Amino acid sequence: MKLDADISMGSRYFERLLDAFIEQPTLGIASGYALELEDGEWRPRHNTGASVWGAARAYRAGCLEDVRPLEEQMGWDGIDELKARVRGWTTATLADLPFRHHRAEGARDGSAWKAWVARGRASHYMGYRSWYLLARTLHHARSDRAALGMIWGYANGVVRRRPMCADAEVRGRLRQEQSLRHLRTRRREAVGASGR
Repeated sequence: MKLDADISMGSRYFERLLDAFIEQPTLGIASGYALELEDGEWRPRHNTGASVWGAARAYRAGCLEDVRPLEEQMGWDGIDELKARVRGWTTATLADLPFRHHRAEGARDGSAWKAWVARGRASHYMGYRSWYLLARTLHHARSDRAALGMIWGYANGVVRRRPMCADAEVRGRLRQEQSLRHLRTRRREAVGASGR
């Protein structure tokens, strides 16, 4: 289990995670879904595809062995999910299992711009397709202009030839998941149309 210090959850959170691993033998990484305080109300944060929240995730022991070592930089939680899927595991966010994230993602970076730049750098490290990064940036910039910092962070990685994830299979899997045929589904998931 990997837990951030700025989260809280109900008393049955871990029990429900264990049940999910028992029910699904190929489940390698799982978490609940994140709620963040916005305008005095706890609201769900949405993610896409089989993405799992890094703040409160659990690993099946065999899967953890398959994805180790974990990356030591931002983007680690995306890389381990991709490694897991490449090696035949599934990953899932449980739609009926909330946890509360008491500090908004990126808040420790000091400014929204810096937080988005860091995401851009992580996207470069993971091997994002450039057009996908642009589409993702424009989607987020509709509600937060600081999201344009993602382009800066990504471009900085390209221009400075910063290292990328060394695992070519993982980068290939990410690019496959970012293909045009999946774009409409990813957009629906990003705006929360996939379910809760």
